[in-house]
Amino acid sequence: MVGNSEQLLQVGTELQNGKYVVKRQLSSGGFGNTYVIVDKQFEDEFALKEFFIKGINDRTDDHTTVSISNAANTKLFESQKEKFKKEARRLRKLNNKHIVRVYDLFEENDTAYYVMDFINGESLSSRLKKNGSPFSEKEVLKILDQILDALEEVHKLNIWHLDLKPGNILINNEGNAVLIDFGASKQMSSSEGYETTTTSMCYTPGYAPSEQVDQNMDRIGPWTDLYALGATLYNLLTCSVPPTVSEIQEGNAFVFPSYISDKVKKLIMWLMSPARINRPQSVAEVRKFLLSDAGPQQMQDDEVTIVSPKVHVEKKKKEPISKPSDNNVNSNDNSNDGNNNSNGGLIIAGVIVGIFILIAIIIGMSSGNKVVQAPVDTDSIAEVVDSVVDSLAVDTIAEEYYYQAY
Repeated sequence: MVGNSEQLLQVGTELQNGKYVVKRQLSSGGFGNTYVIVDKQFEDEFALKEFFIKGINDRTDDHTTVSISNAANTKLFESQKEKFKKEARRLRKLNNKHIVRVYDLFEENDTAYYVMDFINGESLSSRLKKNGSPFSEKEVLKILDQILDALEEVHKLNIWHLDLKPGNILINNEGNAVLIDFGASKQMSSSEGYETTTTSMCYTPGYAPSEQVDQNMDRIGPWTDLYALGATLYNLLTCSVPPTVSEIQEGNAFVFPSYISDKVKKLIMWLMSPARINRPQSVAEVRKFLLSDAGPQQMQDDEVTIVSPKVHVEKKKKEPISKPSDNNVNSNDNSNDGNNNSNGGLIIAGVIVGIFILIAIIIGMSSGNKVVQAPVDTDSIAEVVDSVVDSLAVDTIAEEYYYQAY
């Protein structure tokens, strides 16, 4: 969507001493403007991203040079521009067919630009509008696999997209999904940190979790993009606007078509858990879920918020292991129970042996006055005894593991 055209570079504007020329305006967001440009020497089309912060930047009278509306925002603009450039350098290192590729980076007109692939195709949101019907589950799972590839590569560099939605996923002419528009993305690392500003982080309602809506940078991470991924899947499968965080917390927020599998439903609800710790924490967790037969181990009673298996395990507090020598009453009781089980098993085994011998004697007496001792299969009896003892041993080990774990 193109914003105020007066704040955009005009068609025909030349950059880099005439190397590139603006062919048309493509879109405008909170942190930048995007154009289709032509490399005049090779006549190739590319997309051009211009660093431009809404509410802070403006244009001078030449309609080209970027100005700062308030001098107090100069430091903010410069620091964010450096992050914009650093981000372009990082994205250039990525070589994944599901991520838009960066080819060039330069400064001009008192701002920064980077040149990237221009994708011939259409966005998922455009396709939804054109078709007027949702995608099939099979189609969505194919798209999901490709976007997980893209997110995995991006997250390796500690870059979060922060604006994942159907409008930012293109299907090119080869049928591949490509993640575009990293304009809202933020780069995080323990060494660099971030700046707190009065400028709001842009987000799309319905696709942003609470930590992003609240502008809480400390809580943003891979799980933030994964929430948006869940909202994207929901939109593609239902043609409905994803529920808000508050609607999810109230319950019964999701309405799925009857043909959607339980597994996909659980995945979406897990991805869109209101609490970030209850969502998958990485792409790897999502892939593990998709490859497994079971879903997350614990769900709320209303089956709206699904708790990650890792979080479920950590909820149970482990108690210290007590040994009999500690004179701990509970430990002694557990130990005695194990001994009683073992003794009981030996008694049962003895009874079984006795029954076999009794049967042999009865058979012998029934054959006449001459007592004929029936052959006793001692191997079979031994197997029965071993089986009983082994079973009890397994029960005892399992019981000991339970008390050690919990």
